[in-house]
Amino acid sequence: MNNTEQKFIYFEKQGADMMCGVHCINSLLQGPYFDEVTMGEIALKLDQQERELLAVGGLSSKDYLKYMQEGSSNVANDGNFSMQTLSEALKGFGDYSATPVENPEIKKSIKDYGNEEAFICHSVDHWIAIRKVHNVWYNLNSTNMFPPGPQTISDFYLSAFLDSIKNSGYTIFVVRGVKPLPMPNKYQFSGQLRSNQHYVALHVIESYQKDNKNRKLNVSGQDERELEEALQRSLKDSYPKRDGKDDDDDDSAPSVGTILNGGKGKQAEEKKFEAFKGQGVSLGGQKEDVVMNEADAFMYEGFADDPELAEAIKQSMLEEEAKSIVIPEEPQDSDDPNSYTKLQLIMPDGKKLIRKFFFDNKIQVFSNL
Repeated sequence: MNNTEQKFIYFEKQGADMMCGVHCINSLLQGPYFDEVTMGEIALKLDQQERELLAVGGLSSKDYLKYMQEGSSNVANDGNFSMQTLSEALKGFGDYSATPVENPEIKKSIKDYGNEEAFICHSVDHWIAIRKVHNVWYNLNSTNMFPPGPQTISDFYLSAFLDSIKNSGYTIFVVRGVKPLPMPNKYQFSGQLRSNQHYVALHVIESYQKDNKNRKLNVSGQDERELEEALQRSLKDSYPKRDGKDDDDDDSAPSVGTILNGGKGKQAEEKKFEAFKGQGVSLGGQKEDVVMNEADAFMYEGFADDPELAEAIKQSMLEEEAKSIVIPEEPQDSDDPNSYTKLQLIMPDGKKLIRKFFFDNKIQVFSNL
């Protein structure tokens, strides 16, 4: 038995639920340490602390009544947990902290993403664990196709990958502690695993990665296999039968593997390039299919042998584009109160932010904030 056959990566597969917060924490800690019940207890404890804090201002105060009307901000009815809940779980487990990488002190301390041990990525309704295990980085997104589940991330690509998903609307948290995060121990939980909890042998992951080396990393909140099947149906609709032939016999239609693997296979042999980026999550929380534009497709085709370099170049271009975004001036107290409105925003980390906008501001202008 070689060395890779003796090593495992812990992975939790998400079903038709919103338990990605639980899956994220367990994948980060490399074991089934939490479930929806224990996480729910943490959320309720935080709710109680928040109620007691607001009650100091009086049970009839506007803030208290508004809080009671809104309900829990730490666990949604569908089971999605807040960042405070995940942070409290990490703190209670082993005094670990999760801090936004954009925090000035953290930003200053991060010299190289690769020197860290783990990250949590959060969109409006999805959580992803990025963890270094056995000196290799893994994308442990619970919607990854299983098998194999975990997706490897090269040291070279890690920074570009994190910047990429940050630009797509995710907030990145770096996880740190006074002691290293736990390593996977398959035998510690022998006989206790649920059907969606897996210890995946390292050689299985490496074998799949070798056969699908150009497959894009999954950062979607939608199941990757369902996404493939939907794409397959879409392709069949886009390429109708010709001369009475079945769709499966139509060689002109690109395969799902060709598209999701970055244009390799038969289409690549014919010097054709089809590109698909999958499903993203906007800042507003709505999921949308994103098809790679012609310029991006051309760039990825030109760097087909080095997709990581292509992605890094693309992110550099996006950063330059972001510099040109004009942020609208915020109304001042001296302005006519009838000329603007106030919006309360709940940030990805759970904090609340109040911003003011003039009525004549265009939605597309401040949606980039």
